[in-house]
Amino acid sequence: MKKILLFLILLNFTSVFAQRITNVEKNYESKTYIITYDILKEDTTKLYNIILLYSDDFKNYTSAEMVNGDIGNQIFLGTDKIIIWQAEKELGFFPEDIGFSIKASYSTTNHDDMFFVKGGTFIMGTDKDDQKNNDAHKVTIDDFYIGKYEITNQQYCVFLNEKSNQVENGSPWISTFRNSCRISFSDGKFYPKPGFETNPVTEITWYGANAYCEWAGGRLPTEAEWEYAATGGNTVADTNFFKYAGSDTINKVAWHVRNSNRRTHPVGEKEPNQIGLFDMSGNAREWCLDWFSGHYYKNSPTDNPINNQKTKYRVIRGGSWDNSEFACRIKIRTKVFPHMSDTYTGFRLCIPTKNN
Repeated sequence: MKKILLFLILLNFTSVFAQRITNVEKNYESKTYIITYDILKEDTTKLYNIILLYSDDFKNYTSAEMVNGDIGNQIFLGTDKIIIWQAEKELGFFPEDIGFSIKASYSTTNHDDMFFVKGGTFIMGTDKDDQKNNDAHKVTIDDFYIGKYEITNQQYCVFLNEKSNQVENGSPWISTFRNSCRISFSDGKFYPKPGFETNPVTEITWYGANAYCEWAGGRLPTEAEWEYAATGGNTVADTNFFKYAGSDTINKVAWHVRNSNRRTHPVGEKEPNQIGLFDMSGNAREWCLDWFSGHYYKNSPTDNPINNQKTKYRVIRGGSWDNSEFACRIKIRTKVFPHMSDTYTGFRLCIPTKNN
């Protein structure tokens, strides 16, 4: 792969926007340009609209059309952003001497359901709860975005109607054939069952949750990111976290076996935790990105840990509407086969600010 330091010209936006786009470089391989860049952390509440412009005379610029990656509307801040431009397909030839401009503006798309979590260091796990495989250890997490709510049946239907209900590792992404599934298939389309539109989607495999997150431009949260966010991020001292996500009184923040009437409830009905996240305890327990290992905490890296070593299970966190109060504690770990689905398990979206 050839690598060239990009001669960057920033057009038609103020110096404030020009300062947001940094570390721009271009590479090319197989007649395709790969442009990398960073968006500085000026405003963590904003999304950006990114446009790639090109010019052969460094005077007249045209918007590139055959592009994908971190481009278009709804781009989050962060580092290691990537734009892939199929230059030869678009132009009919490959231009090796060409100028680029990356134009940034505030996105007009609302993304209020994502929350920016400032990174920091915290004590993951605990030595207080009577649970094995949960040793307390210090972990440092980078900035990331995480969904304020669990993904709902309505949201998952939008995904299914675009991607269909695919089979992965021997199981469909969602088990619509089960009565407990709150999504139905009729006349070639997926619909949330009446009255369950805003309930968390369940009966999905890990693969179905992961596919949705990738489709939405992110991934599942790592187990460390999940616990850090559930605990309250950098707003909470390590020795002062609640048992549940937002309170020591479970009924304030969670649907569990003693108050749920044996079912999920619409997301966001209980109180949020310290940073504004709902249902991190109870309602639907949540898939995480990691493979589960009972020994992982003893050998976990300090920075941005994720267990990529394959085992039989994926990590589940948070407890569900059918769990005891103890199982809904934010420090409790559990596991499920990734190809299995049930009426207890859902997920939420995470978008890292780095490509990790």
